Amino acid sequence: MSNFRRLYLANHKYFITIVTYKRKPILNDSKIINILKYSITKVMEKYPFTIDALVVLPDHLHMLIQMPSEDSNHSKRIRLIKTHFTKKIIPTLNTNQIWQPRYWEHCIRNECDYFQYLDYIHYNPVKHGYVSLPSEWPYSSLIKWIKKGVYKLDWGKKEPNFNCDIPE
Repeated sequence: MSNFRRLYLANHKYFITIVTYKRKPILNDSKIINILKYSITKVMEKYPFTIDALVVLPDHLHMLIQMPSEDSNHSKRIRLIKTHFTKKIIPTLNTNQIWQPRYWEHCIRNECDYFQYLDYIHYNPVKHGYVSLPSEWPYSSLIKWIKKGVYKLDWGKKEPNFNCDIPE
């Protein structure tokens, strides 16, 4: 088994991807999405962190999170979210394998990096062919960002530029 090393920085932002086992599309209706939201909320109550952006697709989810200054262990939080959700969802599914092992994380380096991942998260339903506009996808934080004035309702008619033009 590989020995993974993760970067844990207090009060820092991370892009997180969690994938279902063998990419099975189990995150496919509002009831299941609500159980996932509940699982995330329960973990946040005990181990606080904030979610800046989130999108849930049938076989994976992306989050842009901020870790608190007193505890930077995102691995514990992701493990607990997966465990809580699995315990709640197994009785309704015909499998006990819900998640792929591990998860993918990227430590946000700067403001440009942050906005690249924010765009990536919100454009993801279009990228995977579920909708033609990001605002059409119901399981996304995009509407929150539209209300803040960061995006327009018709944002994402064309694929955003995911390259930073700002030197680090």
